[in-house]
Amino acid sequence: MQHRRGNEAHNAALEAEHWLAWFLSALAILLAVLGLLRAYGIIGPENTTAAGQVTSISPGGLPDTYWDGGLLLLAALSSALLAFALHRNDHHRMRDLAAIPDREENLWKTEHLLAYVMVVASVAFAIIGVVTGYNKDGGHHWQPDGIPWLLTSIGAAILANVLHSVQHHQLAHEEHGTQRTGTEGFVQERRGELSETPPTRSQR
Repeated sequence: MQHRRGNEAHNAALEAEHWLAWFLSALAILLAVLGLLRAYGIIGPENTTAAGQVTSISPGGLPDTYWDGGLLLLAALSSALLAFALHRNDHHRMRDLAAIPDREENLWKTEHLLAYVMVVASVAFAIIGVVTGYNKDGGHHWQPDGIPWLLTSIGAAILANVLHSVQHHQLAHEEHGTQRTGTEGFVQERRGELSETPPTRSQR
């Protein structure tokens, strides 16, 4: 019963992460397209007058369109990194956690939970960054004010990738749970869950 519940939990997590990865991928593409269009002044307010002179300049001497587009492109990068993290979910189809040492199981669960925390933090920082950069929070901000938030979002997304790589814990074995058989040195588990002994000719 416990094994079945574990499988159901893994399947549910796999399904949720997979669809979230698809959503974040689509969002990254959308933000990237909008960012490029805005950066080149194709959408949104223009920077130039009829004489072709730039009338709206932000810090650094760059037109507003570049800053506006840059904010969206940074948000797109963060979304793409999160999509990559959540799409790397093969650990939910690997070895059952009940079959690995307790220490490895605890590390697996801790890192996986922290990965989720980093995903939520990255999304929150990205939203704050875009809202701040576009001065939509009721304050007096301009685009550079959103950059630190968006960079923090990207950092959290990278950490989500690091922490979501938990499959190596599922490859661990109890030291007393293995034995060497034969003269060829192949390792075979006593539990019979995994076997590295090559098949015989009759089994092929």
